[in-house]
Amino acid sequence: MVGLIRAMVRTVIVMLGGWIVYSRFFVSHKLELTHALGGERRTFSASGLPLSYYVSGTGKPLVLVHSVNAAASAYEMKPLYEHFAASRRVFALDLPGFGFSPRHDLVYSPGLYTDAIVTFLRDEVSPEYGPADVVALSLGAEFAARAASEAPDLFSSLTLIAPTGFDGRGTTGDSGGNDTLLRLLSV
Repeated sequence: MVGLIRAMVRTVIVMLGGWIVYSRFFVSHKLELTHALGGERRTFSASGLPLSYYVSGTGKPLVLVHSVNAAASAYEMKPLYEHFAASRRVFALDLPGFGFSPRHDLVYSPGLYTDAIVTFLRDEVSPEYGPADVVALSLGAEFAARAASEAPDLFSSLTLIAPTGFDGRGTTGDSGGNDTLLRLLSV
């Protein structure tokens, strides 16, 4: 029985080693991200962070805000983006740390995302188009609602799809988590 277990452990080790060697020499690790949406991809700066967004169409502005999850990006809003680009000026923002917006080593808090939305509306949308209709998905809805509360003049309307969040943390921008645990996990 002990011999069988040792053989199984050796087999697993050889398989893992083989996969590591194969991955190192035969799998490309420098693939470029492809654009998630049609139209033009642009960048702007919010609180010193470079952020990305897509824009397409003409007419009254519609801003789309994606959710927050492990694989989130403006791509989540693709059906709405494509549908409304025929009749509206549609913007789809990649929130900080998602899509083409780089992920920097900083605390990602509700305040950071809220500020990104306010800055985007104020600097990229409002000067040319005025207040925008904003549609936000899931946890992105909390950040869009906070932004509407902070800068209502930038919003023509706000639509929330399957909103989550809204847990009473306030609008201070605090992470709401355990900073000691965050520092430990950051190592």
